[in-house]
Amino acid sequence: MTTEAYSSVMPVDAGQIALGVLLLVISGSPIIAFIAHAYVKAWPRTRDIWRAKTADDFYALAFKWADDRTDDPDHGLLLQALKRDPNHIGSIALLLREYAHTGDFEHARDFGERLVALRPDADSHFLLGQAELNLRHYAAAHDHLRQSYEAWKRAAQDQPGLLMPWGLKTALRRLAYYLEFAGRDDEAAELRAFADDGPA
Repeated sequence: MTTEAYSSVMPVDAGQIALGVLLLVISGSPIIAFIAHAYVKAWPRTRDIWRAKTADDFYALAFKWADDRTDDPDHGLLLQALKRDPNHIGSIALLLREYAHTGDFEHARDFGERLVALRPDADSHFLLGQAELNLRHYAAAHDHLRQSYEAWKRAAQDQPGLLMPWGLKTALRRLAYYLEFAGRDDEAAELRAFADDGPA
């Protein structure tokens, strides 16, 4: 959880035990005390959502109310950001990564296509290429991973010493393996050469 989220939640959490005891004494019912306690605990997040107006507001709240266990941005709030602005690049990129991480590659591909249309850079092509690779759409994966490599190569010319992202290197080698297995040796060799470009 971020420092901002931590500081905003702690004042409420610090009084939770005392509040629960007080509600129990007043109501005389553990059930009523539990419901009231849950309502008070959820109030800061609910208040923030009521106040949010723009996609950027919901995007910021997704980090403020990140998952306590994984520190991942709040999924529902990212979707709310996209309802306000369907082209909100930050939310699209985060949802793409989330879907890819959980193995939902169909959704990852859909969000990858949206991201590439809005921001056709090395990272966007890599994320979409990786999703296509996991779906075994090798032709599409080849296209996007190649474009990601070429974008990295251009950036490396302007920034000497810029290393190829390890994820891209791994994806290129993985796709080369599948293409080699399919008898497409020339394409496989090209991808292996891309992957070997720069430090291992």
